[in-house]
Parts: sequence; C-alpha cells; structure tokens
Amino acid sequence: MRKFLLLISITFLTFSMLKAQNLLVNGNFEAWTGNVPDSWTTIETGIIVGQSTDTVHGGTSAMRANCITTSQGSTDFRQTINVSTGLTYNISVWFYHIDTTLQVTLYAGAFTNLYSDNLVVNGWQELTYSYTASTTGGVEFGLRFYDQPGFATSSIVYVDDFSITQAVSLSPVISNITTNPTVPTSSDAVNISASITDTDGTISSAYLYWSANNITFDSIAMNNTTGSTYTTASTIPAQVLGTIVYYYIKATDNSSNLTTSATYSYNLSRLASGDVAIVQYRYDAEDGFSFVVLKSFTDSVKIKFTDNAWGGSSLATNESTITWTAPATGINAGTVVTIQNNTGVDVGTVSGTFSGLSTTGDNIFAFTGDVSNPTFIFGLSTLPWLTTGAVNTNNSYLPSNLTNGVNAIAFSTENDNGFYNVTPISGATSTILASICNESNWLFDDDGITNPFQLSSFWSITVGKNMISNTQNTSIYPIPSNDKIFIDNINGCDKIVVSNIIGQPVANIKVDSKFNNEINIENYKNGVYIIQLYKNNKTVLTKRIIKN
Repeated sequence: MRKFLLLISITFLTFSMLKAQNLLVNGNFEAWTGNVPDSWTTIETGIIVGQSTDTVHGGTSAMRANCITTSQGSTDFRQTINVSTGLTYNISVWFYHIDTTLQVTLYAGAFTNLYSDNLVVNGWQELTYSYTASTTGGVEFGLRFYDQPGFATSSIVYVDDFSITQAVSLSPVISNITTNPTVPTSSDAVNISASITDTDGTISSAYLYWSANNITFDSIAMNNTTGSTYTTASTIPAQVLGTIVYYYIKATDNSSNLTTSATYSYNLSRLASGDVAIVQYRYDAEDGFSFVVLKSFTDSVKIKFTDNAWGGSSLATNESTITWTAPATGINAGTVVTIQNNTGVDVGTVSGTFSGLSTTGDNIFAFTGDVSNPTFIFGLSTLPWLTTGAVNTNNSYLPSNLTNGVNAIAFSTENDNGFYNVTPISGATSTILASICNESNWLFDDDGITNPFQLSSFWSITVGKNMISNTQNTSIYPIPSNDKIFIDNINGCDKIVVSNIIGQPVANIKVDSKFNNEINIENYKNGVYIIQLYKNNKTVLTKRIIKN
C-alpha cells in the first residue's frame, strides 16, 4: 500500500512532492490498454506482459512479466525520459519472484550490473540505483530479463512501483569540458577548460587530474577565468605518439560538497584514417574478418575493432570490441591479417571475442583509443550508412573523420559474407584504398559457400612507398612443384623468405655468391607457401607457390 507523509507545512509538502515526482510515466503500472502498459515504448518479443491485480506492491495493479526465451537480447522493457547533465536521479523498482529461474537487471542508459535476487521468492524485494546524467536529453531506462539455471520454457516475475526521481543535489555541476587544442597532437601541450557552477553557493576549488597510464594521476589547479569557466593554470605536457591521456575534474563548493566528473581522454594516435583497411568479412558462422595494414610499424602497435554502431557522437556499447596487437618485431605495410572466432588470428595476438555479427546487417570499425573517445581508422558496413534516425545493432552512422570511398565502404545490398577480389595490387596507399573502397571490386555471398572465406595468403598487396623497381622481370617457377623452385633475374635482392600459409617463416635464405637461384622444397609438406624477395629490408616481390 502506498504511504503518504502528513506534513504540517504546506511549503514543505509542495517541495517534497516536487522532489519525489516520478519521471517515469505509468511506473506504477495502473494504466493499461489491453495487455500493454501505457507509455512503455519498448516491449520486446522475449517477454509477454500483462496486468496483475492479485500480486501487487502498491495501488491496484502490477505488471506480470513472463520471460519465454533464453535469448536475453530480446527481453528489453524500456521507456525514454529526459535528463540533464550533472543531475543525479534515484531509481527504485520492486520485484516479486515465484521461482529461482529468472533474474532481472536494471538498465539506465547502459546496463547497471545490478540484478534482482532470484533466490528470494514469494515476497517483494526492492532494487535501487543512483544515476548521474552525463548528457542532456532522452535516455532509456528499463529492465532486461535473464534466464537462470533450471529455466525451461518460461518464468514469471511481477514488477511494480518503478520510479525515477531527481535527487536534491547541492554539489557543484561540471559541464562543457573541452581541450585546447581541440584535437591535440604529439607536439601540443594541452589546456583543459570546463563550466563549473553551484546552485546554492560558490566554488571553493577546482582541480584537473590527468594520467598517461590511467593509473597514476597528476593534478593541476584550475582558475576561474570568466563567468563559470575554469581553465587549467598550467598545461598537460606534450606526449609521445601512441599515448592516451586520461583526465577528470574535481570541484568543491563552500559547503564542502564535492563533484567528480567522468573520466575523459584524448588519443595521440599513431595511426591515421586509412592506415588499415578491411578486405573481408564473414557473418555466417564462424564470424571473422581480414584487414590489410597499409603502414609499416617496427613494434607491437595496437588496433581495436568493434561492431558497435556509431550513433553520431558516441559508440554504442551493446556489441563486441576486440584488440589486435601486432608482433613485437612490428609489421610491414601490405600484410593481411585474418581474425576468426574459432581459429584465432594468423598474425599478432587478439584479446576479446568478435561474436554475434548480424546476418541482417552489421558494421566493423577499426579504431585506436578508448571506446569513449575513439579515433577511427576505417569503417565497413554491409548496409548503407545511416543519415537520419536511431542506430541499432544492424546499422550505423559514418564517423565524421572517415569518408565513404576513401577510407570507408558501405555496400548497397546486404550480404552475409564478402571479400575484396583484387590481387595482386600495388601502388600508393590512396590508390589501394580507393580500390578496396569500391564495391565493384568485391565478391559476395549469403551462404558462405559460393565465394568461401579467404586466407590471408589470397591477397598480394604492395604499398607504393615500400616498392623497389623490378625492371629485370623476376620469374619464379615452376608452380606447382614437388622438389625445386627456380628464381631468374633476382635483381640485386639480398634475402629470400619462404613462409607457410599462416605466415610462419620456414626458410630464410641469404642471397650471396653461394646462392644458385634455386630453392629446394622437396621436404616441405604439400600446400601453399609464400616467397618474398627483399632488398635492403624492403619487399621487392611476393609470390605464392604450391608444393605438391
């Protein structure tokens, strides 16, 4: 039963009612149209909801939610409300479990990792959460239902008295945090500015905390320069390429109320847009993709890949993100890397799992930096890029630093699988990118059989700045062979490397006066091998051979 506090002071009564105003519409589940609770805009197919009048927490009715699936991504129940940056909101919701086979989690703009206690049955329990808005505008709030051990085909939980109320906060509000310059480079010392206000007092102090490793933070005092703007008294020093600088602000008012901002970052990326390009994707099991590195590195550079959508100002966080790390010795421009969920990666290492690529449309972005502040390098979408509307798990906007046809590609028709079908190719980076970003140069299928998944060795890509003239027309023959491979017109090369299909060297041959222009492959296992000719540590020629 709902309880109302009898107040003597009319002024205090009015203030309390305003403070406790539920921002959710029909959070008490009293209003229904048929079996649908009014004002709840997202009710996915994995749950069947209905009105309950016998099991209620307050008022005359509650919601009965019957989960009928183990596919948790189809059990969302949400409503959008407007919030304001820096304000805190108190969330409360009541659950009544009748068995232990179902849990419910709270969603507040993102999943909170707070769950109902499915071991508490036949009684009401409350789940509470404090949410601080990092944006102004509409934010989704709601629930998701998770099957637990013993779940068969369905499980019921009752939900009631779902409320979101704005908390009374006397703490400073920090907003409009900016860097100067806006996009720092490795030669820039950086100032940070922010708007810092206090509704019932004055700001006593403000400090910026920054770190180049997200572990140890240094502090810089911030001065009130004009109006509500505070700026760092000194700068964050210039950092080397590859550094991610993390920073946040703490502000204290004259009542000793402290506000700490979210942690932000800027990325001094070693890679620019177009330094890698995706040349293959597979959305039919097993999931995987291939990319070519178009810039050489002498150490273990890291690149992140995600199928999360770009919403126009931020990445979604409801799909996968992985990190690829190049070998410690580096990687040459033109190297193709293939990542598959079951078989792993053929060059370097990968952390994370790239699963759940959608066969009804998806995207893959290559980027550096944090998910919260990515620097995009390349983008691929199996559907046209969005230009209006909300993103979902099948589509995405194109980030502003990428250009379709230059360092991004979106296909006109969705296919589950596709690969870039030009090989060999050589030339300037821009020429290679233009070819990769041309849909007419791709082959597609929807069954994974017609045009099967290619190994990295399928492509021979030579980036222009690594090319050496080969005017003597080097020849490598016979192909296939069961004993020897001959090389004519070797053109001053000083080294030959033979690698197996996954890029592991099996022979490293010094070209000197003792070299007789032949390679004995008699003891090699049958299969495909890669021969690379080098001159002054630069690739002259790459050729596939077959041992039979």
